[in-house]
Formats: sequence, C-alpha cells, structure tokens
Amino acid sequence: MSKEEYIDFLYYGLYDLKKRTKLFILSILLGEEEADILLSSFSVQYKEAKTEKTYLSKEEKRVKNLSILIEEKIIHSKNKCKYVFEDFKEDDSLDKYYSHSHIKQIIESLDNNCRIIINPNLYYDKIKNQLYNPSMMIELPNKELVLALFTDTIKLAATYNQKRFKKFIEFCDLNGFGSIICDNRLFTYQDAKNIKINEDAKKEFINELENNKILIWRDIKEIKEKYNITAKELVSFILNSNYYFTTKPFMIRKI
Repeated sequence: MSKEEYIDFLYYGLYDLKKRTKLFILSILLGEEEADILLSSFSVQYKEAKTEKTYLSKEEKRVKNLSILIEEKIIHSKNKCKYVFEDFKEDDSLDKYYSHSHIKQIIESLDNNCRIIINPNLYYDKIKNQLYNPSMMIELPNKELVLALFTDTIKLAATYNQKRFKKFIEFCDLNGFGSIICDNRLFTYQDAKNIKINEDAKKEFINELENNKILIWRDIKEIKEKYNITAKELVSFILNSNYYFTTKPFMIRKI
C-alpha cells in the first residue's frame, strides 16, 4: 500500500470519529507532528467533500424538478408532428437577443436526455416582412418536439404580445408541436391567467382607470406597493381585464 493509499484509508476509516479520537489514533500510528498535519488535511477534505455533496444534491434536485415542471406545463398538440429534431438548426441570421441569461438558465437546468436548439429555423408568424421564430426547440426524452417562447414576466401581459402568443399556440397545435410560453422561472402564460390578486387592489386599479382612463408607472407602482402586489399578480389582473397595456411607455389604459 502506497503512502497516498494509506492516507486515504485512514481518512475514510476515521471519517465519523470525533476530532480528539482521530488525533489520539493518528498520534499512536504516525506521531504527534504528523498527526496534526494530517488532521488539518482531513478537515479541508471534509469541507470540500461536504460542499460538493450538498451542491450536487441540490443541483440534481433542481434539474429533476425543473425537467418535470417543463413537461407539466407544456400544451400538447393533438396532431402528429411530421418533423424530427434533425430537420432544424440554429438560425444564425437572427439577432442574439436570446442569448439572454434566462435562456441559459433553462438550458443548464434541462436534463441530459433533452436536446435543444436555440433560435430554430422555424417561423410561426410574419409581420411587415419580419419573421418570428421560437426562442427554443426542445426534444423531450419521448421524442416529442416542444417549441418554447421566452419573455420577461411583465411582458406576458403586454397587449402587443397577445396576437403573437395566439399565433404561436395555433401554429404549434396545427403542426404537432408542444408549446410553452413563459418567463425565466417557467411562470407560464396559462399560469398568469389563474393567479388571484388582492380584491382591494383590484378595486383600486379599476376605480383609478374609470376616473383617469390611464395609469402610468408612478400610479401603478403606488398601488403595487400599497397592497404588496407582485409582478405576477399585476400580469394576471391585466390579462383578465379588458385594458390596454404596454411596457414602453409603462402604462395601463382603458380601451
């Protein structure tokens, strides 16, 4: 047995013992000076092993939960998809907006059994000669192809996005793709419609819009802070009402 193997043997053999007990045994075997050095080395190894074990445990759990979450939130098409993953590639002609961190977060969180293409060369809409493509294509372990559209949480409620979202969902369903529209935490378009908002806050929003016809960011922020309203709740309120909403400028307007 080499010295390195012997040290490893001691490390694992003494792993669960108290520090004083370890020191006593090592002092008998190796002498006090060598025992002190070795015990310090054990302490470093223990911390590194514990940190790595905790990280891996959390990471495995996060990946597993997120993968399940994605599959649960997908809108599945009733039609058979005539395409396979190999039919597509990344569209290099597009702006790299979707190299944004929320895309990276989703990619890093997917399990190894999924295959991914960012900005696939597939287009679900065309407006004034501008082509619109999904943010990502995901091939699930069961070979189902899913198209994902990512946006900021608040933009899920933007009026200018509603027609685009509708076109995207219709395109996916017609062509046999699963679909998901969400923010970087997988808060989906469908989730947004089902969030409940504080009734008092809701009444104040409605009253203010009845009286003033329009609310700008300063007004919206005041009500949000008064009732501790989250961005998700604000999105839900807008989506479930008949108001016009834009982020630039940030305002809610009565139609």
